[in-house]
Amino acid sequence: MENLACLFRAAQLYGHAAHHNARGMTSYQDHEAFAELYAAYEEAYDSTIEQMIGLKMNPNIPNITKCACDKATSLADPALFKNEVAFGVLMQLELAIQQEIAAIYDASDIGTQNMLAQFVEDSQHRANYKIGQRLAV
Repeated sequence: MENLACLFRAAQLYGHAAHHNARGMTSYQDHEAFAELYAAYEEAYDSTIEQMIGLKMNPNIPNITKCACDKATSLADPALFKNEVAFGVLMQLELAIQQEIAAIYDASDIGTQNMLAQFVEDSQHRANYKIGQRLAV
């Protein structure tokens, strides 16, 4: 689950950076959309860490943070590109989140599976509707 936490934190960091760098004709709307996205990633990250602690997994927060920072800084810098690039990067992160959940789902207990199922539903909604519709423009 640490890799899932890393992905949520990386998406949160990247979405926050995109939020601060939104510009152009749709800057206000994109600024607000990025804010909504990074808040959702922050909440999912927090829930993941709390679930791990509740399951006595002892998540290594410094390692998760380093993983997230490394991943976020390896992505296209939102300050250098149009907002569409940042939305595309977040779409890639959503797909990675969904793949990670699929990889850990069957080995999880029922409570964790319920949490993961909600994460997938939320991720699909963001990817298919919020981000997907923005990329379709």
